[in-house]
Amino acid sequence: MLNIEPSNLWAEYQAAKRFRDAHLETLNERVRRFTGPAYSGKTFEDFDPESHEYEYISLVLPRVFFDSPRVRVSTIRQGPMQDLALALQAGLNRWIREVRLRNVLTEVGTDMLLSWGMALVTMEPNMSRIVPDSVRATTGYSGTPFRPVVQRISPKRTFWDPMALTYSEARYIGHEWTRDKDDLLMQAQATPEEGWLIDVIAGLSEDAGLGDLRNDMKDREAPSRREVMGVTIYIKGYQIEGQPGPDQGFNGALVEMAMSSSGFVLIRQPRMFYGPASGPYYMFGVYTVPDNSIPLSPTAAMATQVAVLNMHAKAVSQAAARRKRVAFTNDRDPKLADIVANCKDGEVVQINTDELNNNLKEVELGGVTDSALQGLQIERERRDRISGLSDAMRGNVSGDATATENSIASEASGTRMAFIRAQAYEATAQMLRAVAWYLYYDERVVFPVDPQFAQMPGQAIPGQEPWYVGGNPQMGSGATFEDLDLDIEPYSMERTSEQLQQKRLMELTNIIGQVLPAAMQAPINLRELFNLLGNFANVPELSKVVNIPAAEMLQAMMLQGAMQPGMPTQQARLGGDVGMSPMGGSMPAGTASGMQAMQGLTPMGSQGMNDRTM
Repeated sequence: MLNIEPSNLWAEYQAAKRFRDAHLETLNERVRRFTGPAYSGKTFEDFDPESHEYEYISLVLPRVFFDSPRVRVSTIRQGPMQDLALALQAGLNRWIREVRLRNVLTEVGTDMLLSWGMALVTMEPNMSRIVPDSVRATTGYSGTPFRPVVQRISPKRTFWDPMALTYSEARYIGHEWTRDKDDLLMQAQATPEEGWLIDVIAGLSEDAGLGDLRNDMKDREAPSRREVMGVTIYIKGYQIEGQPGPDQGFNGALVEMAMSSSGFVLIRQPRMFYGPASGPYYMFGVYTVPDNSIPLSPTAAMATQVAVLNMHAKAVSQAAARRKRVAFTNDRDPKLADIVANCKDGEVVQINTDELNNNLKEVELGGVTDSALQGLQIERERRDRISGLSDAMRGNVSGDATATENSIASEASGTRMAFIRAQAYEATAQMLRAVAWYLYYDERVVFPVDPQFAQMPGQAIPGQEPWYVGGNPQMGSGATFEDLDLDIEPYSMERTSEQLQQKRLMELTNIIGQVLPAAMQAPINLRELFNLLGNFANVPELSKVVNIPAAEMLQAMMLQGAMQPGMPTQQARLGGDVGMSPMGGSMPAGTASGMQAMQGLTPMGSQGMNDRTM
């Protein structure tokens, strides 16, 4: 078990920081090429003409993190867990929109393409949420509502076990942070039951350690804010004696230290982490390096080739800048030099032209040679070949390449892009699974969800709007959060072109017209069918377009008629006695609609946990 004494954790932190900094040594240079000199007011005298980082990120990032994800939750268990999976799916998709997750994913995605991305999942009070009295009466929870929060942590402020061969094997993970000393002391005094060491916090050194932490921010100025610098370290699998464990939702330990005049000191008693066993930190990386826990980014892999390419590009630019055309005249005719120097374009000048060829010679000096241009082109082709960039991917098809060549280049780029997208989807799914853990177990999570949630079987409470309420109602069934599967819906994070959207719309129109009549006469789950079709077509609202309860009722009527031999099959009509088509209208008279507003989930139980924050 890892030694969590402050002196040992300080040594571990220093080793992890050196390991991290060695892999970030060229990051500032790549960020400088990404932004260009004009971004920060730098001069144009010495800059890299070939901004590979900007070109790569501007092409790849929109293909991976263009929109917020939509998730699909399913379970292998039967019975109430099926309904709970649907409820969790509705709650998670609403949470994604509520917290504007796309903004964080764009930031983390940019980090991923330059080095690696890190996301931190925590629980925080949702002070802006006002819970109606009717919901409080149903849930029995009267405290402040909470919700999961995802934050981006800079690669320069993350660290983990340098001895781990893979990131998943790291025994500890942490990050550096800064905070106003007054705010930290105020929180400690307001909540002493959380284990804060108030006297230690009061003695922390202001602004100590910030110089090293903000070493690359020397071009920014600000007065002293009386901040303190500290670290939070999550230790996997560590159990603190006398504190709750995994059976109560606590997995691993958290240790918080800060800089004082005598070095790093504990500012809070070590405590168990309330959250999933995977911990609060989630890595976004592209390529795995054997026996190294730090992932390899595409721009880091290309840094050497880009440096060589810029050497050639600068040489060509300098040669072009030195190019000049000059005229040499015979020194026996001094007037000729003045005439050549002062005459204007198109001017007619009278001189003796008999010996002009001998007295005047025009010469071109400097300039770009063919060999220099050829060398630059070779380096560009090498860069494109290794990085996977192509004219077809850029959208610059000149016509020089054949259709087959463009198709091969597009397929190769598509394969690389598919892997990067798969890595991003997997990391996003793991992060969202941590969010779903809190929605599943924590009864403090309360928020409204999409009215479509009211259409889910067994979820309706007449006369109330849909609200999601956290907690686990399956305490005695043997069902757990591990029984749930979470997947990101296909194409939900990608951009689709307008032409493709129009094509899919026409295809969907045909599909609905062909599939619906046939499905009405077969034992098919209509809701799952249209959800599946909507996911593949990137139209998640498809199940809203089709009135599923009405379609299911008509389907039941037709199947019932088909199962009774000797009786004519009653054909459902779309008017008169059946006043609703599957595309809208009203239900048959005297039939419960199943569409009433409802009150989200039944409260998901109570764990009785007190300290659940990072």
